[in-house]
Amino acid sequence: MVKRKLDSWNIGQRRVEKIKEWERKQGNRAESTGMYSDGADILVYRGNELIRVYESTNYKKPEFYIQQGKADRYMRNLLQYPPSVQKILVCSYEKNLEKVGGKAFFTQFGIQVRIIGYQD
Repeated sequence: MVKRKLDSWNIGQRRVEKIKEWERKQGNRAESTGMYSDGADILVYRGNELIRVYESTNYKKPEFYIQQGKADRYMRNLLQYPPSVQKILVCSYEKNLEKVGGKAFFTQFGIQVRIIGYQD
Protein backbone atom coordinates (compact mmCIF):
# COMPACT_ATOMS: atom_id res chain seq x y z
CA MET A 1 0.00 0.00 0.00
CA VAL A 2 2.78 2.46 0.84
CA LYS A 3 4.56 1.92 -2.49
CA ARG A 4 1.35 2.51 -4.42
CA LYS A 5 0.72 5.76 -2.51
CA LEU A 6 4.28 6.90 -3.20
CA ASP A 7 3.94 6.05 -6.91
CA SER A 8 0.70 8.07 -7.10
CA TRP A 9 2.39 10.93 -5.28
CA ASN A 10 5.28 10.95 -7.76
CA ILE A 11 2.90 11.02 -10.72
CA GLY A 12 0.93 13.85 -9.15
CA GLN A 13 4.13 15.79 -8.54
CA ARG A 14 4.76 16.04 -12.27
CA ARG A 15 1.80 18.39 -12.58
CA VAL A 16 2.73 20.29 -9.43
CA GLU A 17 6.22 20.94 -10.83
CA LYS A 18 4.77 22.17 -14.16
CA ILE A 19 2.42 24.58 -12.37
CA LYS A 20 5.25 25.87 -10.20
CA GLU A 21 7.46 26.40 -13.24
CA TRP A 22 4.66 28.29 -15.05
CA GLU A 23 4.14 30.52 -12.01
CA ARG A 24 7.86 31.21 -11.75
CA LYS A 25 7.93 32.26 -15.39
CA GLN A 26 5.23 34.80 -14.48
CA GLY A 27 7.62 36.26 -11.90
CA ASN A 28 5.98 34.65 -8.87
CA ARG A 29 7.43 32.47 -6.13
CA ALA A 30 5.72 29.07 -6.06
CA GLU A 31 6.18 26.51 -3.31
CA SER A 32 4.74 23.03 -2.90
CA THR A 33 3.56 22.05 0.56
CA GLY A 34 4.37 18.34 0.63
CA MET A 35 2.59 15.02 1.00
CA TYR A 36 1.40 15.49 4.57
CA SER A 37 0.17 19.07 4.37
CA ASP A 38 -3.33 20.07 5.44
CA GLY A 39 -3.23 23.00 3.04
CA ALA A 40 -3.25 23.49 -0.71
CA ASP A 41 -0.64 21.71 -2.85
CA ILE A 42 0.95 24.91 -4.16
CA LEU A 43 1.26 28.37 -2.62
CA VAL A 44 2.06 31.27 -4.96
CA TYR A 45 3.51 34.56 -3.76
CA ARG A 46 4.16 37.88 -5.41
CA GLY A 47 6.80 39.41 -3.19
CA ASN A 48 5.69 38.41 0.31
CA GLU A 49 1.97 38.40 -0.51
CA LEU A 50 0.13 35.11 -1.00
CA ILE A 51 -1.85 35.61 -4.20
CA ARG A 52 -2.92 32.13 -5.35
CA VAL A 53 -3.27 28.54 -4.11
CA TYR A 54 -3.70 25.33 -6.09
CA GLU A 55 -4.99 21.85 -5.43
CA SER A 56 -3.79 19.60 -8.22
CA THR A 57 -5.15 16.24 -9.40
CA ASN A 58 -3.49 14.18 -12.10
CA TYR A 59 -5.74 11.35 -13.32
CA LYS A 60 -4.74 9.37 -16.39
CA LYS A 61 -8.28 8.56 -17.58
CA PRO A 62 -11.58 10.42 -17.68
CA GLU A 63 -13.21 7.32 -16.16
CA PHE A 64 -11.39 7.88 -12.85
CA TYR A 65 -13.58 9.95 -10.57
CA ILE A 66 -12.80 12.19 -7.66
CA GLN A 67 -14.72 10.70 -4.75
CA GLN A 68 -16.80 12.91 -2.45
CA GLY A 69 -14.43 12.68 0.51
CA LYS A 70 -11.46 13.76 -1.58
CA ALA A 71 -13.45 16.58 -3.20
CA ASP A 72 -14.48 17.80 0.27
CA ARG A 73 -10.84 17.75 1.37
CA TYR A 74 -9.74 19.73 -1.72
CA MET A 75 -12.44 22.29 -1.00
CA ARG A 76 -11.51 22.58 2.69
CA ASN A 77 -7.85 22.96 1.80
CA LEU A 78 -8.60 25.80 -0.62
CA LEU A 79 -11.24 27.63 1.40
CA GLN A 80 -9.01 27.99 4.46
CA TYR A 81 -7.22 30.87 2.68
CA PRO A 82 -8.51 34.47 2.78
CA PRO A 83 -11.02 35.65 0.14
CA SER A 84 -8.34 37.82 -1.49
CA VAL A 85 -6.35 34.70 -2.46
CA GLN A 86 -7.26 33.10 -5.81
CA LYS A 87 -8.17 29.42 -5.40
CA ILE A 88 -7.66 26.93 -8.23
CA LEU A 89 -8.39 23.22 -8.61
CA VAL A 90 -6.47 21.64 -11.51
CA CYS A 91 -7.97 18.49 -12.95
CA SER A 92 -7.11 16.25 -15.90
CA TYR A 93 -10.61 15.80 -17.31
CA GLU A 94 -13.95 17.43 -16.59
CA LYS A 95 -15.45 13.95 -16.33
CA ASN A 96 -13.22 13.30 -13.27
CA LEU A 97 -15.59 15.67 -11.43
CA GLU A 98 -18.80 13.91 -12.49
CA LYS A 99 -19.45 12.07 -9.19
CA VAL A 100 -19.41 15.31 -7.17
CA GLY A 101 -21.65 17.32 -9.51
CA GLY A 102 -19.09 18.68 -11.93
CA LYS A 103 -17.24 22.00 -11.83
CA ALA A 104 -20.14 23.65 -10.00
CA PHE A 105 -19.23 21.75 -6.83
CA PHE A 106 -16.18 24.02 -6.63
CA THR A 107 -17.11 27.13 -8.62
CA GLN A 108 -20.12 27.88 -6.40
CA PHE A 109 -17.56 28.67 -3.67
CA GLY A 110 -15.34 30.83 -5.86
CA ILE A 111 -12.86 28.08 -6.69
CA GLN A 112 -11.68 28.20 -10.29
CA VAL A 113 -11.45 24.81 -12.05
CA ARG A 114 -8.83 24.34 -14.75
CA ILE A 115 -9.08 21.28 -16.98
CA ILE A 116 -5.77 20.17 -18.49
CA GLY A 117 -7.00 17.30 -20.71
CA TYR A 118 -4.27 14.75 -20.01
CA GLN A 119 -2.13 13.21 -17.27
CA ASP A 120 1.29 14.77 -16.76
